[in-house]
Amino acid sequence: MQEEIIRINEKTFVHLINTTKFKSNVITAFLLTDLNRYDVTMNALIPAVLRRGTANLKTMKEMSIKLENMYGAVFDTSVDKMGDKQVIQFYMDS
Repeated sequence: MQEEIIRINEKTFVHLINTTKFKSNVITAFLLTDLNRYDVTMNALIPAVLRRGTANLKTMKEMSIKLENMYGAVFDTSVDKMGDKQVIQFYMDS
């Protein structure tokens, strides 16, 4: 297993982990924000809206068809709380 950390800016890092142990590829993005009463609802809605469609794939059905054509890829999102941070996660597995 080989790990590489790429620093994009002061608060943004990309962690690449290469291994031949698995056949699938996983891409996960974690966005951390301070937990406050003014932004918590909006931050929770962002992943839900993005799961419903994009400019190119207007409906959830179109997104599902596209993912299925990508060898059964999976796209998912979640919103969690870790201490005083809100974590927005985007996940893709293919």
